[in-house]
Amino acid sequence: TLQIGYQAKHWGIAGVYSYLQDASLVPYMTFFTQEKYRLSDEARNSSLNAFALSGYWQPEETGWFPAFSAGWGLNTIAKTNGSPDGIVKTSQSWQVSLQWDDAFLQGNTLGLAIGQPTFATALKGGDTSFDGNYVMEAFYGFQVTDNVTVTPAVFYLSRPLGQTTYSGTQGKDGTFNQFGAVLRTTFKF
Repeated sequence: TLQIGYQAKHWGIAGVYSYLQDASLVPYMTFFTQEKYRLSDEARNSSLNAFALSGYWQPEETGWFPAFSAGWGLNTIAKTNGSPDGIVKTSQSWQVSLQWDDAFLQGNTLGLAIGQPTFATALKGGDTSFDGNYVMEAFYGFQVTDNVTVTPAVFYLSRPLGQTTYSGTQGKDGTFNQFGAVLRTTFKF
């Protein structure tokens, strides 16, 4: 892995390149991409080049303008010669997030994020991949005392199975979404 970055007082940017000898080691991916990378001999026996770019910006003072961060990743299988059509040649991921410190009240934090975990974007043989899916989250951290913060959060996953989402067989309509909530309490000693 090679990483280069620059950080200033209120912003930063970083670029990363990784060479993986085993394409099945790519983390956090859709089931379809995972199945193609981890379960196919072609992917396990092929190397992968991974690139990523990320950055952030923070305002000088808290207020209406949020802190902003974004990231994008690209993975490409190095060799697909001799591999059957349909294996994942290229996959990508991205995210954008916003965070407001001192939101509504001093010490409270509001955050929103959207992105896509690693999903197939190109298949060998030219087939079109329908692997896209989205992950969205919103949270609000209440500063109850100096030592206790309570943070309720909601999240939504659209098509977390990606391309392997049921396609209308056996009474399924081709959609699968997941909505959830969590309540986190943080104690500082």
